[in-house]
Amino acid sequence: LGLNTAGNKINIATGSQASVGTATLVAGTIEVNTTAVTASSIIMLTGVSTGAPPCATCGDLSVGTITAGTKFVINSSLATDTRVVQYWIIN
Repeated sequence: LGLNTAGNKINIATGSQASVGTATLVAGTIEVNTTAVTASSIIMLTGVSTGAPPCATCGDLSVGTITAGTKFVINSSLATDTRVVQYWIIN
């Protein structure tokens, strides 16, 4: 796959059951329901903060329990974290 021209990009479907999406943390955690996740999935996380840096209520993000074909959990190291988190599941 070559993206050699400016403006070219990869388009990945989002939404329910997709491998790319967003979720909002509640008290530092959120369960994401998706059939796209497997036991060996690599899940990339990016937190979206709306305040000026540094974000005092933004903890370190990690993937918690994965239930293959059903769901995975996103955790923050801070229980006060209520950010939107973007995720990308790679299988």
